[in-house]
Amino acid sequence: MKNIKTIAKGLFLLATATFLLFACSDKDAAPLGDPKELLVQTNAEEFARLIAAREKHEGSIFEIKALKREGNILKVTVEGPGGVDNYKVVWSGILLESYPMQTGIVVAYSRLGEVQHEAIMTHELTIDLQELFGPNIDPKDVTVNVSNGSQPIDSSIDPNGTVSSK
Repeated sequence: MKNIKTIAKGLFLLATATFLLFACSDKDAAPLGDPKELLVQTNAEEFARLIAAREKHEGSIFEIKALKREGNILKVTVEGPGGVDNYKVVWSGILLESYPMQTGIVVAYSRLGEVQHEAIMTHELTIDLQELFGPNIDPKDVTVNVSNGSQPIDSSIDPNGTVSSK
């Protein structure tokens, strides 16, 4: 009987350790650019601050290499120092009621005060426009103006996927 209790305790400890091992490693294995890992926020004040600050930007410079729409998803390819978690997307929260409607987002560093990796890396930031705009706005009817938070360069992506630079 004592042997059975010892084996049962051992199996319980082994199962618990296995569960904890896989639970922790699953979180660390999230793919780069996973929308749940991307910091997307709606903040008009932060949007305005980032747009104004880019004229005198003193941090690392990154480039927005490509914009692509896939249904309600906007994919922004950035190239610059640091990991994907160094970037954030800030929406102004404002939709201009033109036809098509227009709005603006800015891509910026989320950790400006921290040491950046020196290696230049490419990341694809994924933004769910439906989640961002809410259920009453059809993202397919909105032109999105994307601003680079590290330099005064802007691009727009129309509802049909056409990209233009300003």
